[in-house]
Parts: sequence; structure tokens; C-alpha cells
Amino acid sequence: MRGKTLDDVANLSNQMYAELVRRQPPAPSAPASVSAGADGVTMPNDDLWLTNPNAAAQQFMTYTRNTEFMPAMQQMAQQLGATAREVVKRDYSDDFRKWGPEIDLYINQMDSQYRTIDNIAKVVGMVRANHIDEIAAERAQKRLDEMLAAGTVLRPGAAPNGAPSGGVGGAVDLAKAGLPENYSRVLQRYGITSDVLDEFLTKTEVAATGVTLQQAREKWLERAKSGDIIVERPSGAVT
Repeated sequence: MRGKTLDDVANLSNQMYAELVRRQPPAPSAPASVSAGADGVTMPNDDLWLTNPNAAAQQFMTYTRNTEFMPAMQQMAQQLGATAREVVKRDYSDDFRKWGPEIDLYINQMDSQYRTIDNIAKVVGMVRANHIDEIAAERAQKRLDEMLAAGTVLRPGAAPNGAPSGGVGGAVDLAKAGLPENYSRVLQRYGITSDVLDEFLTKTEVAATGVTLQQAREKWLERAKSGDIIVERPSGAVT
């Protein structure tokens, strides 16, 4: 550049820069296999590594987390959730037999990371609570069938031996006896009348203990009002 004017030096500098650019190898394009993560973050390019290494490192970790670690964790959570479901299904096989699709509907609405044994068991309890009337009716019917098979109670609508169909004097008016709501509902559902009750008491209390029918009625009514005969527990059990 000695002996050159400023314009000559500028021209030489431009020529040298153009030559350097011409000889510079082209920047490699991003591999086709590189894709954006779940939130659109991609692998940092070479320019970012040179100009802002900290930002490039942060972007690299975010991309790796979204494309490698998160899918692996989600897959593991799904596997653990499926295992938890099988454990609960084994312990609550009767509930799954009756309401399996409904239980699975609630389970599938849960995030996979929350599908633990305790949480799925709570789902089963919630579904069971939705069918409390069905459970109460089923267990009451089972108990009634056992009593009918044993001959300790007449078929609904039958009258006790020697008693008119309207009932005998002093018969319990089941509609006005102040019984627990669930018990009254079960009696109405299966057609249990005061006549049927008298026949039951005659064959059990009167025959076994020698008390009068009226005394047996009063004893039964006291137990019924206290919930000692049919009790609907919070879990849905009927005893």
C-alpha cells in the first residue's frame, strides 16, 4: 500500500475482502434429521455458538430436553400408569367388571404422571359412588333372596297365615313409621308390606322367643329406626 492514495488502498481492501469471501467454504446446511422440539426450539447453529455461547448452550439443553428426555419420561409415566391400573383392577375386580369403561374414561382424563395406585383407587371409589342406589338395591335383593330361600319371609304381596290382606290390628304403617329413607325406599321397591313384615316376625321373633306379635313389631321398629337392620354406609355397603 506504500505510495498509494486512499482510494487505491480502499480498492485494494475491497478486492482482498472479496477474494477472502470467495475462498470461504459455504456454511453447512442443517441436517434433515434436526427438527424442532415441542415448543419450536431447534438445535443452535454455528453462528450462535460463536457469537453467544451461553444462549447456544441454553438452546441446546432445551432442545435436548424436549426431544429426548421429555418423550422418555412420558413413556415411562404411561408404563407406570398402566401397571398401576392393573394393580387396582386386581384389587377391585368386581368394580372393573361392572363399570370398567366408565373407570377407564376417568383414568384417561388424568395426566399420565398422576396415574398412581392411590389416585386410580380414588377413581374407582368415585365411580362406585355414582352407582350407590344400584349397589344398595343389588345387596338388598340378595339379602331378600336369601330370606325367601330360607323361608323366613313371604313373597311380596302374601298375607300371614290367618290374617286378612289389610293386615292385623296394630300392624306397622311402613309409610308413616319414620324409617330411614334408604330402608323405606328398598321396602317400596320390592313390595314389602306390613303383612309381609308380620309374617316375617311371626316366623322369627314370635316363634323363636315367645314374644307377642305386637312386642316383635315394636322391637323391629326400634331397631329399624336406629338403622340396625339396613344401614347404608358411606362406601355403599348395605347390611
